[in-house]
Amino acid sequence: MKNKKIISIALSVFLGGALLYIILKRVGLSNIAFYMSNLNYWWILISLATYTLDMLLRAYKWQYMLKDNGVFIGVADSFKAYNLGNTLNIIVPAKIGDIARSYYLKNKFNHSYSSTLPSVFLDRFFDVLGVYVVLLISGIYVLNKVSMPPWFFNLIFIGVAFLIIAFFVIQYLMKNKFKVSALKNEKIKNLLLQLINALEGSIKDRVKFITLLIYSSLIWICDGLVTYFVLLSLGGAMNPLAAAFATMVATLTKVFPVTPGGIGVFEGTMVIILSLFGLTGELAGMLSALTHIIMNLYTLIIGVYVLVTSGINVSTIQGEKVNK
Repeated sequence: MKNKKIISIALSVFLGGALLYIILKRVGLSNIAFYMSNLNYWWILISLATYTLDMLLRAYKWQYMLKDNGVFIGVADSFKAYNLGNTLNIIVPAKIGDIARSYYLKNKFNHSYSSTLPSVFLDRFFDVLGVYVVLLISGIYVLNKVSMPPWFFNLIFIGVAFLIIAFFVIQYLMKNKFKVSALKNEKIKNLLLQLINALEGSIKDRVKFITLLIYSSLIWICDGLVTYFVLLSLGGAMNPLAAAFATMVATLTKVFPVTPGGIGVFEGTMVIILSLFGLTGELAGMLSALTHIIMNLYTLIIGVYVLVTSGINVSTIQGEKVNK
């Protein structure tokens, strides 16, 4: 089993690296050198500031969700846990990072998984909703300007189908709460009940639902602006709505991780979408790669810092049982 996991990770890393290599090869070494030597670092600083705001909003949103389960932490710890989780999602092609967030709180404050994991799942649910809100807003402009390929609509259909399935699963869980209460395993039962309570509280409470949706939408708007500011740093020009649209479509490819952090897949999708708006393959490739590098490097620096200062072992997280 362990060997299969290692092979799976190795193949995912290889695939991501191969896709990224193809994209950078298309840009060309001479063009990369040209773009980097002419980079406007003021726009890079603005993009970093925007991404910092992005991550702070994520930390505030998760902190807001945790309060409903009686978990009270500071924004700093929420920020650290979030970046730790995202760091592991970049390194490992699976959503182990989502568990790592809860592990951080368990390791530091002894909070049980049943009190923190439901908010992680809920956070992901609102993340997807937020992507679609920004996609809808930017799409109103984009779809009037550009004819999209069939695969794009297939991707949107898959995403919508995922949301519909998630909605029905949520409805089923809320209506059959008594079945969960009858489970014999107390820890799993408590975990599921906490999840159901978190879902009920966020969906039935209109103020809370709108608040979380606004948080999520602002987060993804920041992501779109990061792409736009990086484009400006490269000397390019594009409507910010088009940049946000391309970023959201590329983000959807990371819902089901094929490569660590969506590396290669994210860039490839962005190149295809950006080329529809008139960007050259070289500029689109450079923009997608540099944007993803900035986001991932930012996350990795903070995530590694958290790992070192907290003494958390990644292998320990992988072996954790979330019913504790």
